[in-house]
Amino acid sequence: MSQVEIIASLFQDELRLKDVSCFDNFFDLGGDSMMAESLIIALNAHFGTILPTSTLLEAPTPDSLAKKIALMSNRKDFARLVTTLTDCTGKVPAAMVHGMSGSPLFVSRFGGGFKQRCQIAAVRGMGLVPGENPLTTADEIADAYMTGLQTSIGRQPEVFGGICLGGLVALDLARRQFQSTRKRPIIILIDPPPPGSAWLKPMQNNEMTKRRTKQLHRQVIRWRRLRDRLDRLGLGGSVLGRKARRETFKKSLKRALAGHTPKPFPSEILMIASTDWGRTTVEQYRSWAQPTSSITIEVIPGEHGGFQTANATLIDEIISGFLDKNLPSQATT
Repeated sequence: MSQVEIIASLFQDELRLKDVSCFDNFFDLGGDSMMAESLIIALNAHFGTILPTSTLLEAPTPDSLAKKIALMSNRKDFARLVTTLTDCTGKVPAAMVHGMSGSPLFVSRFGGGFKQRCQIAAVRGMGLVPGENPLTTADEIADAYMTGLQTSIGRQPEVFGGICLGGLVALDLARRQFQSTRKRPIIILIDPPPPGSAWLKPMQNNEMTKRRTKQLHRQVIRWRRLRDRLDRLGLGGSVLGRKARRETFKKSLKRALAGHTPKPFPSEILMIASTDWGRTTVEQYRSWAQPTSSITIEVIPGEHGGFQTANATLIDEIISGFLDKNLPSQATT
């Protein structure tokens, strides 16, 4: 069997389909994030690669995956965290940052409106691939992601966005762009947590305490020890080993961003909030943005969990309208 045929057979096994052609798209065939993770594990095991799950965003077919594997190098730099979803012809570069899971696959739900206007670069979390360790502070995360974005797309993004916790990271990335270029960045926040929240969700008392800091530190240590123990036993690819790696990443991300309030700077902000979180977060972001930034608020009825999935079309329409007003006309053609 050729490499493409092997990959197609792995698609069939994971998606439980009788036939997959070399040009069939993983997401069009019904693939989701859990299936994507299992497929990438199977690919890495078969070909001896270290592909991240986000590879499926830019190479979603057996044919494109085969070409990706043939050309892939084992570069250990931050550019590996970035996957470019669309070509750059006449488009403004846009960086979209993962949420709590670290997966960038949420960008696959964006429709043509966003993709027509921007070259979307999706950022995954550091620490989700064997051999990687999570980044430990908000500044470290922002520095690494900006380095990866600049290396991967060859220029600084002009649009920055994030879902859930990724919104806080997107604000830090945008601030770095403003400090470098003095150009007001465009920011898209999809149901972000309150700035400065120790719990990274709306709470009556959002203040960071020594007790909360110790709690987060203990969670990181516990999951990291389990991850390392399973790796030493050769069980890193088992169900428990993969869970330990994911939880180590999540707890590390929580510890890095808990209590974090990005510094304000001039920008154009779109915040799309659920009624679930928006009751608390909308006024906090209005207060955070003033007087340096312009902020547009759109609140959609619904819960925070599964917010983008349930409202994908409407969210894309809102983003497209916002970009129409804020991007140069030549960038949207």
